[in-house]
Amino acid sequence: MRLQETKDTLRRKQEEQRQLQKFNDFLESIVQDMGNQNGGGAGANAGDNEAFQNIEELQNRFKNLKSENEKLMRRKQAINREMELARQQEAVRLGELQNVLYE
Repeated sequence: MRLQETKDTLRRKQEEQRQLQKFNDFLESIVQDMGNQNGGGAGANAGDNEAFQNIEELQNRFKNLKSENEKLMRRKQAINREMELARQQEAVRLGELQNVLYE
């Protein structure tokens, strides 16, 4: 049982890593694009600092969006649990009413 839980956790983490890789690739492409725009030479250091600040802002935005997404997903799961519980209660109540009706 414990081994299966560990395997499930590993699969979830691998899937999360795979999904986050898209964003990592995106951020790396932005860094490369900004590096290409800044060019080489003496002025490159100032441009690199500006690009880094923009990447930090982008990373922070991504973290905020990810956090908001996690909150929404938890809320969705809660709503789904509530709906399933309501369905089960309705089924029980319907059965009780049918029993009363047929008595």
